[in-house]
Amino acid sequence: MPRRPTRGWTAFLGTPPYPTYPGNMACIGAASARAAALAIGSDGAPKDAVAFTAVWRGLPAGSPDISRAYSSLWQLAQDEANSRIYGGIHFRFDNEASQEWCVKVADQAHAKVMRPLH
Repeated sequence: MPRRPTRGWTAFLGTPPYPTYPGNMACIGAASARAAALAIGSDGAPKDAVAFTAVWRGLPAGSPDISRAYSSLWQLAQDEANSRIYGGIHFRFDNEASQEWCVKVADQAHAKVMRPLH
């Protein structure tokens, strides 16, 4: 059951005029993380535990760059989904539903379309 908003809590972003469910960013992050994990796995088993650093270039010009180290692909996908909650655009259940279904898109693409390079 979703929790009620905390009194005095203010979203980082203005609430956009579009439906909340499902969350697009959570879907994109989940499908991308799953597709990448499948692509670098062996025998179709996903390999999610990949250490990397993501860098977001400062915008507007002159703003500092922001970097964050990750220990898995899914960790970045979760940050993407959470950003929409912190921004006040989505609820947690939106993200969970999107992530549940969108990894299946990556699984289907891997099974039907993705092929080894050699």
